[in-house]
Amino acid sequence: MKKVFCAVFAAYFGLFFFVGSALGLKGPPAMFPKQGIVEEERYDKFSVNLPLKLNPKIQIEFWKSKSKEKRPTVIVLSILRGKWKDKIATMIAERIVDDMNYNVLLMSGERAFLDKDVSDKEELKQIMKLAAEATKERIETLELVMKTLEKEGLVQADNFGIVGISMGAIEGTVLCAKNSKIKSAVLIFGGQDIARILTEAQEPFLRKLRNKIIENCKISKEEFYEIAKKSFAEVEPAIFAKKWRKDEILLFEAIWDDTIPRESAEGLYESGGKPKRILVYGGHITSVFYYHYIMEETEKHLKLLNQ
Repeated sequence: MKKVFCAVFAAYFGLFFFVGSALGLKGPPAMFPKQGIVEEERYDKFSVNLPLKLNPKIQIEFWKSKSKEKRPTVIVLSILRGKWKDKIATMIAERIVDDMNYNVLLMSGERAFLDKDVSDKEELKQIMKLAAEATKERIETLELVMKTLEKEGLVQADNFGIVGISMGAIEGTVLCAKNSKIKSAVLIFGGQDIARILTEAQEPFLRKLRNKIIENCKISKEEFYEIAKKSFAEVEPAIFAKKWRKDEILLFEAIWDDTIPRESAEGLYESGGKPKRILVYGGHITSVFYYHYIMEETEKHLKLLNQ
């Protein structure tokens, strides 16, 4: 009964959210604060002039706290697709600056990810491999920016955090395992086994993309999975989660996630040594209505950066 009620509740507010978007409404002011107010009072914004060869549409910004003391820096990684992807990431970044007086390193924009039409199996292998290489490029670029910020004396050394959502959580899984400078990571609606996610996701964009590829290449779903598994092997979250320092990790999982299969979310939890996790009754998109709760718990966890 509880699940039915929550499903109806999520569907109702999901309808409100998308109808409001179509009408040009911005939703409740508490959920969508006006832009610019925090910028003027609490931080200075800098664009990172570092073009990415494989991700030309990615933007990286450094928001520096106006505190006289050097502050910890939180890396905010947005979701893969969707009209609201950058808006949500910006909301999170603003709240971190406003409530915690931390610096923010924000990565947003369009990621390169299976963007080209494919017509045969060999071409699919090439495109999948390119998507994996683009993922590696984003992670390596963030590490380079972290080193530069430290070298220039703009941030507290060896004291970074991560808040990653969806694809950002997958990237965050890899980054916090690779880099010991990450002292606190909040990974929201991520998972392991990228091939399974691509093969089983029911989110409209990924489902349509997958079905089109399978039809054009005349391959089975199983063949699609095997190609994806081999292609993304070097950035597979299951491998990196085993290297987590689990006390530094907080996971959020959506019970009715239509993008991240339960096996992928549960598998990441197991591979990571069962760190702290919070389950929410919602889907991959409708869980946006837990925003305030998620941010309250996120801020509690990011206080590790002050220890």
